[in-house]
Amino acid sequence: METSAAHPQPAAAPSARGTLPALIPRPHLLERLGGTTGPVLIAAPPGYGKTTLLRQWSGTLRPQPVWVVPRDGGTVWPAIMAGLQAARVVPEGNAGALQPPGGLDDALAFLTRKLTGSRIRLVFDAVEGFRAAERESWFRALLNRDPVPFQVIVATRDSTAIDATDARLAFRLLDLRAEDLAFSAAETSALAALAVPGAGQRTVRQIHSDCGGWPACTALALGYLQGDRSPARPAVEDRSGTIAAYLDRTVLPALTLTEIRVIAAACICGTSEPAQAAALCGVPDAGTILGRLATQGLIQRRGQQAFVLRPVLRQHLLQMLWRADPAGLRRLHRRASSWHSTAGSAAACLRHAAASGEGPHLAAVLAHHGADLVHSGESDAVLAALSLLGDAEVTSDGRLSLIASLAHSVQLEPTAASRYLQAADLAWRSAMPRESEALRELVQARSTLFSSGWSRPFPGSGVRPAALSAAALPGIRIEATLANAVALLGSGRYSAAQESAAKALSEAAAVHNGYLAGRSLFDQAIGAQLQGNNRRAAGLLRDARARSPARVRQPGPRHAAVSLVYAGQALLRLEPVSAHNLAVDAAGNLDALEPTPAGLGAAMRSAAALLEAGALFDLGEVQRGLDGLLAARLMLDPEAPFAGALSAWTALIEHSAALSHGYPRRAGEVLDWAQRPLGGTAELCLLRAAAADSAGRAESAAHHLRQLREESLPALLAWTAVEVPLLECLTALRNGQRARAVGHLSLALRKAVDLDVLRPLAGAGPEVRSLLMERVGGHGPEAAAVRTVLQQRTPENISALTPRELEILTLLPSHLSLRQVAEDLQLSVNTVKTHVRILYSKLGVTNRHDAVEAAFRHGHVA
Repeated sequence: METSAAHPQPAAAPSARGTLPALIPRPHLLERLGGTTGPVLIAAPPGYGKTTLLRQWSGTLRPQPVWVVPRDGGTVWPAIMAGLQAARVVPEGNAGALQPPGGLDDALAFLTRKLTGSRIRLVFDAVEGFRAAERESWFRALLNRDPVPFQVIVATRDSTAIDATDARLAFRLLDLRAEDLAFSAAETSALAALAVPGAGQRTVRQIHSDCGGWPACTALALGYLQGDRSPARPAVEDRSGTIAAYLDRTVLPALTLTEIRVIAAACICGTSEPAQAAALCGVPDAGTILGRLATQGLIQRRGQQAFVLRPVLRQHLLQMLWRADPAGLRRLHRRASSWHSTAGSAAACLRHAAASGEGPHLAAVLAHHGADLVHSGESDAVLAALSLLGDAEVTSDGRLSLIASLAHSVQLEPTAASRYLQAADLAWRSAMPRESEALRELVQARSTLFSSGWSRPFPGSGVRPAALSAAALPGIRIEATLANAVALLGSGRYSAAQESAAKALSEAAAVHNGYLAGRSLFDQAIGAQLQGNNRRAAGLLRDARARSPARVRQPGPRHAAVSLVYAGQALLRLEPVSAHNLAVDAAGNLDALEPTPAGLGAAMRSAAALLEAGALFDLGEVQRGLDGLLAARLMLDPEAPFAGALSAWTALIEHSAALSHGYPRRAGEVLDWAQRPLGGTAELCLLRAAAADSAGRAESAAHHLRQLREESLPALLAWTAVEVPLLECLTALRNGQRARAVGHLSLALRKAVDLDVLRPLAGAGPEVRSLLMERVGGHGPEAAAVRTVLQQRTPENISALTPRELEILTLLPSHLSLRQVAEDLQLSVNTVKTHVRILYSKLGVTNRHDAVEAAFRHGHVA
């Protein structure tokens, strides 16, 4: 039998800082201990507070438990008698009691006679200090014997050294393990509040994650912060070495050399399987050893066949390996890379290949797995690995150049993608290998999305069908289908784009590729959002996030596309603060894209500018908003991708903003500009009707509204179906047709709620808002949407008040009733009530108190 790496010694307190866990009460554990009268086995590695917990528990007991600890020689009976004598249960100097003549059975009989009726508890602490043979016989008898007239509590580092099978099967045993004794996040925070009151929550969360709730390591990490409050460092970066020293002196010496060898190899991988560990360390029964250490609580079991080292222990072992044998550590990474490649885990294979420092091996891994990894959402890892090889080596290899180009194109970095595509063509001056043709075709096709040729039907503009059919990797075919969907979206062919994206989704699901499945759902969400259907877009986005791996949600141009979709939703939902922040975030993440006058990048920039300006306008920054809307309109090329939908968004938002603030000339400029991109659409007809209504040309407005009703003009935006009945409601109110106005308003509400688009309602003007307020409580299922609209303080509602409205507003802070206000102003009470309703609408409030508050806030009342 193999000996230990060092003879295990009872753990000493790791300094005054190590006593910190005693400051944290653990009522849930004390309650479990107090709720049993049967045997108790507490098994956990060093530093889990076994003794501390028992001391806390014993302080609540009467009479006090008898503590039994190993003595010289490591035999159990003298230790029991010493404990009983110290507790004065047995008189000192009782030689007969110290030497029972009949062995274990007589000793137990003696204890039974002596302790019956005394409510004595025997607490055996640090039992690993007893001889193995004594431990095996004594504790099997003490824990499993039934009945026993006294309670037995055993604390040990190694649960496998204690046989409590009978008691466990009879459900008489309270079994507490490392996972029971580990600190919860709340307990770590409580300890941090006592030890380092100034520690930030982020630092405390990091310490809890690194230590995995290991009480001693948590206390040492917090103790380190006591002496150095400035850095927010993880526990594994403990510069003072206290945690490392604790692990070296207390934890690792209790392990055999083979056990250390196994976990040192296992620490290379975050999660280790038995076959993997055996391959790395050369120990055939590595899985058995890992299972035993998991039972002891030193490492954690992940499922049935995998094991995870606690982060603080893993980091310590990695540092040990690096200091002792850096070449050996690299060899372990090389073995791990090969093992993961055989096991089909390409991402782990690449990670270990990069860590091995072996350039040829890393290049071979990238050539073999690189494209598949990009199609699985690992483009960041692929680009990082390529950078380790160096640009000269990448550009001299056609396959690596193609993979670099693909990774950059997926990251929406067209300049770099184009450079590496050219390098691949140069590297393959002769015939390109057949297996690389489809990859090159895909990269070439994706590059057209960022040029003026983006709009040609795909795959005719890029991947040839023959090349696609020859592609060995399904990811290439799915990516090509997604590129087709994007091109169709940019052309405004939404039905065809949805079919293409749905096909990609089906193929991605068939090969269990969550990343490409998420991409296909996101492309469908873009189509829904471009059309202004918030509800459908939100559902698709939820599905996309559920399918996509969390790791791929990285900053960058692709993240900008996500931000733009969410910004559009927020703007239409009357959430201007969120819309503004998301649009700014998108613009910032587009820095990696060159400012080309055509292509996908230009469309994304104009969308970001439009949404930011619209949000500023809604936030009350009218002039900045209008200036931004003009800039966004001038940025938009009618021939650019997504030009139709973006032109409709731009025209409707800017035209409404200009009219609401009395800028008819500006509104006319928008209408003139819209003739080309919106010709023959419902949106252009709507703009003409709104312009005519604003200018008082009732017949012309009615004519255009009839066109909208009768001619079935194609609509680019789903929320045009909200704008049209709102305009009809307004014209009906102005013509005194109240019942007809109510009907149109009800239709607009239903459409707005169906689409989750409320912005048109907020900008419909004070007359429509007054009608909404009059009918508060009578809107049925749309009541919540109405409340949201009426609470919104849009710029047109905070416009200048009429002299009469200001006169009434100055009297609202008084305690005068509306009848008294009417008498004071020599008006009828009904007239005053009408003015008050309009005031509420303009201020975006629903009661007198809020109206007064808004009046002071906007300077209407001094």
